[in-house]
Amino acid sequence: MKLGEVAFAVVVVSMLGGCMSSPPVPRVPLNDSEYQRLPQVGTGVIEGQAFLKTLGGEVKYGAGSTVYLFPVTSYSEQWWRLTQIEMKPIAAPDPKHDKYIRTTQADGTGTFKFTDIPPGPYFIDAEVTWFAPTGYGGGLEKQGGVIAHRIKVDNDKTTRIMITK
Repeated sequence: MKLGEVAFAVVVVSMLGGCMSSPPVPRVPLNDSEYQRLPQVGTGVIEGQAFLKTLGGEVKYGAGSTVYLFPVTSYSEQWWRLTQIEMKPIAAPDPKHDKYIRTTQADGTGTFKFTDIPPGPYFIDAEVTWFAPTGYGGGLEKQGGVIAHRIKVDNDKTTRIMITK
C-alpha cells in the first residue's frame, strides 16, 4: 500500500469515528432514601410557559407538551449535568424514578401550572418541537427539543418560569 493510500484510509477512519455516537453513560443508582428525606407536602405553585424561538425569530409554543417536574437529587443532578451541560447521552432512567415525577400538560400557548408543590429545588422540563422543510424533495426535519431549568419552590409562593433557551 502506498503512503498516500494509508493516509487516505486514516483520514476516512477518523472521519467515520467522529460520526459515531457515544454509548449512553450509565446512570448512578437511584437512592430512595434521598427522596424520602425530601418534604412530601407543600403549598408552592409553579406557573410558566414553554416555548422556543426559531432562528428567524418566530415563537414556537409547547402546545400540548407534557411538562415534567422532579426534585434535585444526586440521581437528577447526573441527568442535568450530562444532558443539559455536557450534551452526552445517558442510559434509560430507573422505572422507580417515575413515582417522584410530577407532570402536567401545557395548553395551546405552552402555559402550564403545578399546585401543592413541597418546598425545595427542582428540575422542570418540556419538549418543544416543530417540523421545518429541509429543501430537499419536500422533506421535513424535526427541530427544537427538550428544554430544562433548575428552579426553587417555596411554600405559599408562586414561582414563575419561562422554559426556553
